[in-house]
Amino acid sequence: QSNRMMTMTNISIEMSRVTDFEDILVIVQREAKWLLEFEHCSVVFMNVYGMWESKVLIDRNHTDMVLDADAPAIQETIKTGNSKVLSDSDADFLPDYAHKLVVPLATENQVIGTIQFGGYTPFEDEDLRVVLFLAYQIASTMDKAIRMQILMMTQQQLADYAKELSVQNEEIETYNHTIAHDLKSPLSMILLKVGLIK
Repeated sequence: QSNRMMTMTNISIEMSRVTDFEDILVIVQREAKWLLEFEHCSVVFMNVYGMWESKVLIDRNHTDMVLDADAPAIQETIKTGNSKVLSDSDADFLPDYAHKLVVPLATENQVIGTIQFGGYTPFEDEDLRVVLFLAYQIASTMDKAIRMQILMMTQQQLADYAKELSVQNEEIETYNHTIAHDLKSPLSMILLKVGLIK
């Protein structure tokens, strides 16, 4: 219990310092093993483009495992915002593991992903509480990281737009100078001829 508390404190401190999405995953990968016993850990998340992605952080049986972000257990958790504790009967989701836990990564406004655990021993109520805490930490930090990425992308787009406007302004200035010169030349001739006529 005290090890779990210490790990949760460390996770809180580390998560408060990061703004990069990959750093979040590294923290989870490094610290989750101290919170509960599992063989598989993965996350599903919405990227800055609004697409679902999945990443397997730990799988002791399959080093090259790919998780389907569209799996019914994951999509139901995203849709309802409720955690799911699954057993052998759910063979279509993480089939190599007898016990599975799917917890939403929820912010104030929406579910932005899930975290999954798979193992051979049943997950207890205390395990679920610990994973809920972890999910809250991940979700709030991910939300911050996504907002930072969007802000940086927007700033880059604005900088590109400002550069484009500057080029267009130069072209307009050149065009205006040419038009002014072209208009001035005939007017000078007209004024000269009017002067001669007078």
